[in-house]
Amino acid sequence: MKTVVINNEKGGVGKTMIAVHMAWFFAEADARVLFIDLDVQRNASSVLARADDAPDDGSLPWQARVVGEAASLFDEGFEPPAPAGPGISIYVGSEALGTIDSRFESAAACLRTAIDALHPLFDFCIIDTPPTWGSKNFSALLIADYLIAPLQLEQFAMDGINSLLSSIASVEKARDTDLTFLGLLPSMFQSNSVIQKANLKNLVANLGGTDLLFPGVLTVRQGYVEAIHNRMPVWTSKKTAAVEAGREMKLVFKVIVDRMLEKTA
Repeated sequence: MKTVVINNEKGGVGKTMIAVHMAWFFAEADARVLFIDLDVQRNASSVLARADDAPDDGSLPWQARVVGEAASLFDEGFEPPAPAGPGISIYVGSEALGTIDSRFESAAACLRTAIDALHPLFDFCIIDTPPTWGSKNFSALLIADYLIAPLQLEQFAMDGINSLLSSIASVEKARDTDLTFLGLLPSMFQSNSVIQKANLKNLVANLGGTDLLFPGVLTVRQGYVEAIHNRMPVWTSKKTAAVEAGREMKLVFKVIVDRMLEKTA
């Protein structure tokens, strides 16, 4: 199982939108996908989770089967779910995640044990993290294979780059193995914003050609908003805005897969 964490210390950077689309992308390729929602706001859970009265017969392929609460992964005595075929299984977010900070060391160890137990059951694990740095983010990065960090190109978000990289460095010191950073991904890019275009130009000038900067952007598009509202991948819509968004998103995921394969070669 390859574990990918989507993390940034700022909210509003498109983190959950990217995470749920990544789950859909891998599920579309007939992979067994595990999704862990570590945000008490549970936005990803609301988008992905199958309604209680929805059929469990494959007729709603983009909706996930709920296998438990994410908070249970931080408790002793974790029991993995029954094996599942291709599709998405989700541990949903809940208010119980708020207790993790008070028992960080034991909770982090329990998460490691849980992930080890889940490893043979899934091909990919996508973890959506809270928009503030804390024990849940740290714990997720301790067990992750890969990290991608969405970045909004406003100044207040740009100022957080050094803080984010410092947080990554602190996690790497605590790990037994290297954490593969897939890069800063400029997201929610407003192509008509002078400030954002200037910030993107500076980023490319300073980090372009390095592993720190992802070679692509995700533009603000109505198609993404509608996709989340409809709980369906943006590339399934035939609307013009969605078609462009779907093409853009799939190009990003192709690069992610290529980088993952490159790092494991």
